[in-house]
Amino acid sequence: MQAAQTRRDVLMAARQLFVEHGYASTSMQQIADQAGVALQTVYSSAGAKPAIVMALVDLIDEEAGLSEAVPAALAESDPRRLIAWSVRIPYRFVERCGDYLTALISAAAVEEGAAKALKESWTRHQRGAAHVAHKLVATGGVRPGLTVEDVHAAIALTTWAATQLQARDGLGWDGPTWERWAVKFLTNAILDSDEPSFL
Repeated sequence: MQAAQTRRDVLMAARQLFVEHGYASTSMQQIADQAGVALQTVYSSAGAKPAIVMALVDLIDEEAGLSEAVPAALAESDPRRLIAWSVRIPYRFVERCGDYLTALISAAAVEEGAAKALKESWTRHQRGAAHVAHKLVATGGVRPGLTVEDVHAAIALTTWAATQLQARDGLGWDGPTWERWAVKFLTNAILDSDEPSFL
């Protein structure tokens, strides 16, 4: 129990420092100091920086509430609401963890450990989009001629965190504006119905 709490404290300290100072500029000693533990405790509980940044992928999923949202989305049978869920989940992810995602995206360009963590995040995102795509096609409600691959690509690319962050930073959109736009866009692009449903 104490070991799990120490690991979580180390990961949360690393998350905060990666956001404030960047991945490359954060030292292992800074993580130890921020967590209030010895340097060796950081290594024994969470590993070196590449292991820490990978462990943060799981922690961020937890912080975003994916364990509750994903089952609710996959239980949905209405294709319009399924699209709304496919947008809501990454929306919540960015709203709760956008600071860390921004730091991770920035670090991925120059740090191998961050690049691997970002790739893992993208892989998980694609996996979720693929589940939704298969379910949408199975409902029979998609536009004629669209394949599972088409639906998967539309969802994965539109709802990827970097897209929402760009809408926020480049267009000045807040989260709800992006969510409404993405639901309308995907509903019109994928479904026979162009009347979106919002959660």
